Amino acid sequence: MIFSTALLSVWPKYATASDFLGVLLDLFDEFETPGQVHPIQLRIAILVSTWTSTSFDRDFRCNKPALTLLKVFHSTLVLLTSSTNSNATHATSLVRYTNLIGDKLFPRLSEPPLKHRQEYNSTLVDSEITPTIFQTIRPKSQSWCEAFLAIDSASIAAQLTYLESRIFCAIDPYDLFVNAGSCKWDKVGMESRRDVLSTVDTSVGHFNFVSAWVITRVLMGRKPKSRAKMIHKFIQIALELKSINNFNTLMSVISGLTSTPIDRLKQTQTLLQQQHLYSDGRDSNPTLFDAIRDLERLMSQEKLFSRYRKALTDAPCPCIPYLGVITRDLIYIEEGNKDVLSPTGEVNLSKAVMIADIVLTIQWYQDRPHQIQRDHGVLGMILESTALTTEQAYALSLELEPRQVDSVEVVEKVALGKKNSGFPFQGKFKF
Repeated sequence: MIFSTALLSVWPKYATASDFLGVLLDLFDEFETPGQVHPIQLRIAILVSTWTSTSFDRDFRCNKPALTLLKVFHSTLVLLTSSTNSNATHATSLVRYTNLIGDKLFPRLSEPPLKHRQEYNSTLVDSEITPTIFQTIRPKSQSWCEAFLAIDSASIAAQLTYLESRIFCAIDPYDLFVNAGSCKWDKVGMESRRDVLSTVDTSVGHFNFVSAWVITRVLMGRKPKSRAKMIHKFIQIALELKSINNFNTLMSVISGLTSTPIDRLKQTQTLLQQQHLYSDGRDSNPTLFDAIRDLERLMSQEKLFSRYRKALTDAPCPCIPYLGVITRDLIYIEEGNKDVLSPTGEVNLSKAVMIADIVLTIQWYQDRPHQIQRDHGVLGMILESTALTTEQAYALSLELEPRQVDSVEVVEKVALGKKNSGFPFQGKFKF
């Protein structure tokens, strides 16, 4: 099963769907034995059955060459099962997997085409109430802020994880390959998917929304004290996210708290250096400023995210890893290793194993999701909010605390802040 999962994870790197299925069919024919089912044939049938059950829409539905080959393979299986003694070894198993392929193949031929961007997005996140960061911010009353601050931070973190878990568990490894530029593009198959929202795009979009939402909620405070209070709340939420091993949303919150529109607010930063995280007089009680820096160090790029990687390794499941590191690793593998070995032209198996290891790790976490009940009230406080764009946030930051130094120095500080932030979603919010 592990071999099949690894193979189905890495084949898009080297072939189109029709080419890969064609190789499997040729191998299937090589082991043809009259009246018997060869173990290799059964293994190929299992592999194709698993493939169609997980990726029919992506690789076959609108890909006529691959779909034709799949029907040919199914017909071959039907003929083999009908000509094989029912008492023969592997015969019963072959019938079962033949039926599974048939069940996935024929009913789907009359189904409607793939859902497009807006429809597909609604299956991952409730798009009818999900805001866009390009909307104009709606003024929120003081009562909204008070109600938000009154909600238990653990409850907010849990609902953020509820959303993140649904999005993460829907991520398709193929989309990761495409995002990292490590796929052999199947032009026939991808032509039918050009309007489909990538599962990685959905994750990145949610990451950016949460980050922009944090920035917006902080900047809604007209006074430094109000802003410091909201930052304190998000620090508590970040710590809760860390405790339940939701590293992707944790990174998003940290990215918002350390963004330029907030970091440049000197009056607010002064209060953060004076106020402490806890109010119960415990021995270890960092300032809010130090608490943010501790979280920032945890997710820092220093030594290839060494602190984060250790925390992820030590964290028990359920766990949501930081998608930016996964994409980064795939890009490094792609750029640092050849696809084929010269002069033989053989596939670089060590590269395929490294890619498969990442995919199997993702699937390990996807198979062990967070079990969190939906809280409509708390989700409403999150998803019914709108968020400022990058430009709007910086303009509002300047309005709250205007420049008090030479404009050239401000530009230099902003540039330095972006350089040292360590987060990949600055500016255009892309990996």
